[in-house]
Amino acid sequence: MKKLLLSIEAMILLIPLSVAVCYASALTLIIGIPASIAQQLDAGSSYDPMLPLSAIGNIAGVYALVVLWSLVLNTIQGRRYTFTHTFRLGVVAGIVASLCLIIIYDWPALVFGVIPPVVLAIHFVIIQRMRFTNA
Repeated sequence: MKKLLLSIEAMILLIPLSVAVCYASALTLIIGIPASIAQQLDAGSSYDPMLPLSAIGNIAGVYALVVLWSLVLNTIQGRRYTFTHTFRLGVVAGIVASLCLIIIYDWPALVFGVIPPVVLAIHFVIIQRMRFTNA
């Protein structure tokens, strides 16, 4: 029953976020990066820092999401998750992605794109620590 509830929690919070990150990644690769390069080459246009900021935030967000998925899947399957440099780098990437989201989209990004994965990550880290502290 516990695995089922954890799976439902992860699905409710991570699937919409994963779809949004995949969509944003496609937009960044197809439109954002070429537009940023074209803007840099065009001397007459004004520079918009949001395009490279969105690319950086998107790359960081993809990495953080992959690390979060590995934490969630290991926890649901009852396996120990090792909090190594990969996890720490994922946390840093998540912070960078969150800051980029907040700078670009303001408070809606905080409510819908930052708080749910942070709460989920904290919950699954607590479960991992409680389950494997004395193991």
